[in-house]
Amino acid sequence: MIFSQRVGNAQAAIEALIVRACAGAVSVRWALDMTSGTAALLIALLHSGGQQVCYVPGKLVNRMSGAFAGEGKTDAKDAKTIAETARLRTDLTAITPSDRLIVDLQVLTSRRDDLKADWVRGVNRLRALLAGFFPALEGALDYSTRSPLILLIGFQTPSGLRIAGPDAIRDFLLEHRAFAKTTPTIVGKAIAAAEQTIAVATEAVSAPLVARLAGDLLDLDRQINDLDKQISERFGEHRHAKRITSVIGFGPVLGARTIASVLPTQTRRRETPHPSSHRPRPPPRRRHLGTATR
Repeated sequence: MIFSQRVGNAQAAIEALIVRACAGAVSVRWALDMTSGTAALLIALLHSGGQQVCYVPGKLVNRMSGAFAGEGKTDAKDAKTIAETARLRTDLTAITPSDRLIVDLQVLTSRRDDLKADWVRGVNRLRALLAGFFPALEGALDYSTRSPLILLIGFQTPSGLRIAGPDAIRDFLLEHRAFAKTTPTIVGKAIAAAEQTIAVATEAVSAPLVARLAGDLLDLDRQINDLDKQISERFGEHRHAKRITSVIGFGPVLGARTIASVLPTQTRRRETPHPSSHRPRPPPRRRHLGTATR
């Protein structure tokens, strides 16, 4: 081992490390167990400096860790294991600069996954709150769609629905751009649920929270729709876009996710194997009743 040090994930610190590692060295090969996320800046700086970068999978690191001295799992031990693995093996995958379009799709689809997770959590929280004081309305409508959420912005309690009446509820929904086709059904179910005449103790506190959550979910829905448009436009620029979407069930979002998760592996190439790997290998040994034969 020549040296071992902790390096901050900042440009100046990484550039200083590159200079130190290359000083007086005939050839330097960098080995990483990550190819994205927090390793993005390091990889970009290494590529900009013309450095060789190879990828050591985490599973390989775990298997190789037992071959080197030391117990426990630490960053320093993992770094040494990765370095020793890269020194001993010549068949590791080289990391080459990523395609800009693929990187963009990775970022966009990852953000969409985050928004969809927030959406699911928000719907579950809203249903739990609403079931606590107005269970009939909670079970009557599907709150993963826009129109029932619009209803909850204006009306959250049985008394509020009864006082407003069907006509006012319908006008409110249409004014706030609910789907006209489903509006009569929503109004009918809301009026039927409003037969509850007892106000639960938590109604006064929970009703405003339900209205606020419904508004947040509608905002999330707009963000997801805007992101879907951006993903569709960016995905359409890929050379395989038409071919992917020609498959039944594949739309722009699923196609973008496919490219982001599958095609980046093509940006890695196999390093040239050592000439010794082309030598003919002896036939496998066969064992019969404990006796080894060739």
